[in-house]
Amino acid sequence: METIPGKYKNGRIKLLRKPRLRREVDVTVIFHKPQKRKPQKKKLRGLTQAEFQKLKGIIPLGGNAMEDTERLYS
Repeated sequence: METIPGKYKNGRIKLLRKPRLRREVDVTVIFHKPQKRKPQKKKLRGLTQAEFQKLKGIIPLGGNAMEDTERLYS
């Protein structure tokens, strides 16, 4: 079984890519109307106490904040 996207217009179905099968097969066509997605709200998260403690010592030393943050989360 293979799923291939396509477009239906004026009684015709146009496949957006060729199927891998070369022999004759039965097909089932399912029509669905894609729903418009609402933009997802980005969730903000603060630092945990442990994460803050790791960063707290870096701030007064003038460390590279980007590099230190990447190291913290890796």
